[in-house]
Amino acid sequence: MDGIELAVDRSTDGTTLRVGGEIDLTSAPKLDEEIQSLIEQSVTKLTLDLSSVAFMDSTGLRVLLKASKLLEGHGGKVVLRKPSEPVRRLLEVSGLDGHFDLT
Repeated sequence: MDGIELAVDRSTDGTTLRVGGEIDLTSAPKLDEEIQSLIEQSVTKLTLDLSSVAFMDSTGLRVLLKASKLLEGHGGKVVLRKPSEPVRRLLEVSGLDGHFDLT
């Protein structure tokens, strides 16, 4: 069990990847693969709904930064929607809360 649930929602506003569970060393590669796949499908605005994330460590943070860098290189961006308290705390402690668009 990798502890993460992923669901993709596509709309006229862009693509939303809903993430639930835990983002850690074991599950982060699955999230990274899903994001890479979406970027390969020409997604330029990716909203990550992190409201159901119970835990995220620095491995998950690296995945978010990588996604942000890749999308910015293609003229796009990553938006973090409703980051859960553990995610918000990690962003604040790392000083990256200002790096991402938070909604």
